[in-house]
Amino acid sequence: MDKCKICGTQLGGLKCHKCGTYRDKTKTEPSKDKSILEKASSFASATVKHVRDGFKNVSDETKQNRTNICKRCKHYDESSDTCRQCGCYLSVKTSWASESCPVGKWGADIRSSAPKTCSKCGKKKT
Repeated sequence: MDKCKICGTQLGGLKCHKCGTYRDKTKTEPSKDKSILEKASSFASATVKHVRDGFKNVSDETKQNRTNICKRCKHYDESSDTCRQCGCYLSVKTSWASESCPVGKWGADIRSSAPKTCSKCGKKKT
C-alpha cells in the first residue's frame, strides 16, 4: 500500500482520509514547461469551468492547503509559480472551486462552495 506524500498516512484509496489529498496518479518525471499556446488553452478551459460554476472560489484555508500541496510537488515551477503539468498559475488555479490538480493531489470543491442560504433573506435554499 502507498503512503500519503503529504502526511504519511497509509492510503486505502485515491484520497487520504486524514489530510484529504489525492494520490499522485503519475509516476513520471516532471514534464517540460508547456508552450504559451498550451497554457492559453488550459487557462481558457479552466475559465469556462469557473464561469459555469458561477465564479465560486474556495475558502482561504482551502486555497492555502492546495497551494502547500502544489509547492511540495515535483511538477511545481517556483520561478513562475506555475504547474508544469497544466501550465496554470497556482495563485489563480488554487482559488477557483471548479479546479482540480491535474495529477489528482486535490479535487474540485464545487459542493462546499455553494451557498446554502439566500444572501438576501437568509432562508435555506431548496
